[in-house]
Parts: sequence; structure tokens; C-alpha cells
Amino acid sequence: MTPERVAILWGGGLGDALVMRPVLEAACRPGWPSPLYLTRVQTEVDPLLAMGLPIQRLLLPRAPFDALCAVRRAGRFDRVYSGPHSRWRTRWLARAVDADHRGPLHPRGDSRFLADLIAEDVAAMGWTERPPPIYGSRPLFPPPSDGVLPDPPQESYLIAHPGCKTGWDTKSWSMDRWAALLQRLTGAGWQLRLVGNPDEYQNLKGLAASIPTPHQVTIHTDWPLWELERAVASARGVICHNSGIMHIALAYQRRTIVLTGSSAPYWRAPYEWVWNLTSGECDLACNRYQCPVPGFRARCIRNLEVGRVVAACHEHWGEAPD
Repeated sequence: MTPERVAILWGGGLGDALVMRPVLEAACRPGWPSPLYLTRVQTEVDPLLAMGLPIQRLLLPRAPFDALCAVRRAGRFDRVYSGPHSRWRTRWLARAVDADHRGPLHPRGDSRFLADLIAEDVAAMGWTERPPPIYGSRPLFPPPSDGVLPDPPQESYLIAHPGCKTGWDTKSWSMDRWAALLQRLTGAGWQLRLVGNPDEYQNLKGLAASIPTPHQVTIHTDWPLWELERAVASARGVICHNSGIMHIALAYQRRTIVLTGSSAPYWRAPYEWVWNLTSGECDLACNRYQCPVPGFRARCIRNLEVGRVVAACHEHWGEAPD
């Protein structure tokens, strides 16, 4: 196979990096130049670095003209890939890249799950004979080679990630309802591990303080990604918003409940071990940060009742172990 220099334009968050991981693995092959990952999103923990792949990363300026200039200065590529359902700015920048091949391109309205589409694209580009597993090989984030890894926990527990991107009101369930849910789960005998990034610590601490049996809850906001992956892979189940935690859970086929809110259909995993919950009061699936319908005030997630989520937990996970 002829070596290719590949440019990838995509988001920089954990979930973005994970769905794009099969492309990154396929492009990071011996004898090929390191792929260049261009993104406008910077995160506190860089998931690309944690993957341990030889990827070059270029943070694009927010201003459109400055971003265009940075893309043009990046050089010439054999292929540029911006994935399915990329936003118009990303598509615009991808067309500005000096590249021989683009795509594959997808028709608008294709609602298949994004991770499945990206895996199919790897084969469509001729890099593999058949689509690789979604999210690529395991582990997703290699542990450090030095030192002794901690043993995975022996007790049965649930992972809960109440956090959400800042400002994403249409996918953020209220902390009051999260508190009521966690109280019901611990009351049923479940051990909980609350996970998030360091900025979410105070919210998680407040949730833990609302639970009458604090010995059933631990908070983890300082785990490296490889340790978070191990914890999710060993969990009995996961409950979260549409987030990077969700994608780790999908990779390991954990029984997952996703408080989906406004997520577009192509962000809703169609697998039997994943249940996507909304209030059922708005079917727009607008994928917008703020509710676009006057007066609705994000009823897709805001009106999701605690009792319905509790019932889904019991049905999906069964009874808590003694």
C-alpha cells in the first residue's frame, strides 16, 4: 500500500477522539508519515496523547480566517478526512486543505451511528479489507509501562458521570434529579463510582454529600484515562450523558443508560446494551447546545423524570448484588 500523508479535521474532546480512533490507528502505520490532527478544541487532558499513537496535533485558531491560514500552512496531504456529519466550518476548512483525496463523503440525513460510519470509512478508503471494530483495538489508552498496575476492584459497582459540556443545556440533567437518582440507587444496595474531570469535583462532592450512606460512594476526578478505562470496563453498568464516558462504555459493551436529551440520531448507539432516554416531550433531536424552540427550555432532558430513569436502571442492570 502506498504511504499516505493524512490530515484529519475533527473535534478535540474525549468522545470525538474515541470515535475517530479507527482512522487514527489505520493512518499510524509503519512507513507512513504521522497523521496531522487539526482541531479547534483544546481539553485539559489530551486524549490523543493518551492513546500513545504517533499523531501530530495542530490547534487551530478560533477566528475563521486565521484557521484557514493555519490549514493552508500545514502543507500538502494525500488525503483529508473530516468524518460524517461534520459542521459547515469543518467542511469548509477541509476543502481548503491541499490534498489529492477527500472523504469518503456521506449524504446528509444518514442517521446511522457515527462510530459505525467511521469504521466503515476506514475500509472504504482501502486501508483495511473490512471495517475494524468501532473505537479500534483495546486497550483504548495504554497504561504506563513502568510501575505496577492496581488490581481491578472485586466488588460490583456502577459508574455514574453526571457531568456535561459547559453550556450544553439540552443534554444536562439537573443536579437535583441526579441526587435523587443516586439516592435511589444506593438505597437499592449499589456501590457507586462518580467520575468526571477536575472542574466537576465540587458538583460530585455535593452529590456524594446528599447520599445517607457515604461508604457506598467514591469520587474520581484525577484518574488518567487508562485508569478510567479500566474502571469502566470492570463496571456492572454505566449511566451518563452523551459523553466520552459513554464511548468507553460502548467499547466494552457495558450495560449503559444514556440521558440522551437533544443528541442527534447518529450519536445514539443502537446496540442492545445501550438504552437512550429522553423525556419523550420533544423529538427534534436538534443536537444544539441551547434549545431552539421558544418556551420549551430543553424539555427533552429537563422533563425526564427520576422515576423513569430508576425503573430503567433496575430493568437494565437487575438487582444490586448482596
